[in-house]
Amino acid sequence: MSTGRFFIASLVVITTFIISLDNSFLTSVKEDDSKCFSALRVKSDIEVISKEPHSIDHPVEREIVRNYLFDRLIEIGLDASYYRYDSIQDRFNRYIDIANLYAVSEPVKSEAGSYVMFIAHIDSRFKNMVKGREEYSFGAADDGYGLGVILELVNNAQKYRDDWIQGVKVLFTDSEESNLEGIKNAIEHDSLIFNNVGLIINIEARGIKGAAVLFETSAGNKKIIELYKKARNPYAYSLTTAIYRILPNSTDFTVVKDRFPGMNFAVIDNLNYYHTELDNFENISLKSIQHYGEQIEPIIKEYLTNLKYSKSDYLKSDKDLVFFSVPYVGLVTLTPNTYLIFKLIAFILILTSLLVNVKLRKFSSRDLLKLSLIIVGSVLLCSAVGYLVSRLAATLNNMEFRLQYLPYIKGEYTVIAISLLSILTLLILLYRRLIIKMRLSVNAILSCGSLLLVILSTIMYYYTGDSVLFFIPALISLPAIFTTLFRNLRFVNIILGGLIILFITPLLYSIIVALTIGSLSLFSAFFVMILWILVPITDSFLRDV
Repeated sequence: MSTGRFFIASLVVITTFIISLDNSFLTSVKEDDSKCFSALRVKSDIEVISKEPHSIDHPVEREIVRNYLFDRLIEIGLDASYYRYDSIQDRFNRYIDIANLYAVSEPVKSEAGSYVMFIAHIDSRFKNMVKGREEYSFGAADDGYGLGVILELVNNAQKYRDDWIQGVKVLFTDSEESNLEGIKNAIEHDSLIFNNVGLIINIEARGIKGAAVLFETSAGNKKIIELYKKARNPYAYSLTTAIYRILPNSTDFTVVKDRFPGMNFAVIDNLNYYHTELDNFENISLKSIQHYGEQIEPIIKEYLTNLKYSKSDYLKSDKDLVFFSVPYVGLVTLTPNTYLIFKLIAFILILTSLLVNVKLRKFSSRDLLKLSLIIVGSVLLCSAVGYLVSRLAATLNNMEFRLQYLPYIKGEYTVIAISLLSILTLLILLYRRLIIKMRLSVNAILSCGSLLLVILSTIMYYYTGDSVLFFIPALISLPAIFTTLFRNLRFVNIILGGLIILFITPLLYSIIVALTIGSLSLFSAFFVMILWILVPITDSFLRDV
């Protein structure tokens, strides 16, 4: 191994890792005199909204926030009104009065063919127990981000209202945090406000910082994603919809997504601030707020001014796309048929490579079986250790262990980082032993690792409808199965390794921050699977022979 190649490999790995973190999707904050979306203008609204906790336990403060939003909508130029529902029995069997805020803006020159409806919720989180202490959220992010971003988006859209063909509706719901009462009552008692709605955009926050991710769409998202391609700095994965189904969360979008085409946006980073008193004005992230606007503003302009959206059912489809974001590249989309074709090609090429190597006696079928068992065993072992570490973390922090939601753990990211670095070290040692003791080729290990990912991606796709986490790295690794056989092509492999890191890092990071340390067993397993292709690809570049 030459020093030069080691330096190049290190540079590629470190550089692609840094630029592929989700912060690469964030842009600079626009000045408050900008003609485009500006997080600084949103900031002034959030400052008012989050002045005091305004949950269902705070009727006076909640009414102050609601009246402020009403005045802002009128100021912007919308026709606004209250929809009050008295004596609603909430999840705690209490009777509360709730009131939604509804507003509409029509095109100037014609009757609206359809409408985009923005949804966010007025109330902040009610009393929450955080490590044995009662806390109220100030609702700066959840859902001050949603309320403020919508006010800014609608205000900016008014500037080109003469060009509208479609109209705008805004629904600020009450009591979202308590059993989604606001949106449920709107659907049940005032369904007329949803007439001719052709697109719903719900804005949430499950954290306070990081990139704003399009984490959920309605079913049949083909045309929705085609519209979403208009977004600047898009950040979306079809996989997140599958992940969201296992989380103990629902939003206003949950109630309407089966009836209307739509998109659900949220920041998901730092759950230690979520639903606590730390969700306050001092801790808001202007870059995160800016990212909401960067994505949604061009989508809205396209929808409001393009005649093809004048039919409210235009965005409905019976087809879903597989999609994912790549830093500095944008949104990549695949139809299910294209995705299937790629899978068949990958499976055939990997299987061919393994059979050819067996026939040329570079390794035996017994070696292949033994290697497969070692790979699977390493995945199971690391998953088990990850589970034990997360259980221990819960115990040391006096928390009830939960697999998919374990917040408020001290040093959470440090523990995760140490765990993943330990896995990397142990796997490299195991890999070297396979190369030296078993005399297995780099090509054999890479082919076997890629085959495992393709098989797992097929299983995952069957159960969830998406498997980019496994399949895209396997697809990128395919050329390396053949370039490892040729010494003069090994430079290709370090490029492929960089592409895998570029793809997997933001996705793996999103899974970690969304599922928390409770799911260390799951993303430890994901990490090991990726390493079984990434390590041999990198090693093939470093080797002298």
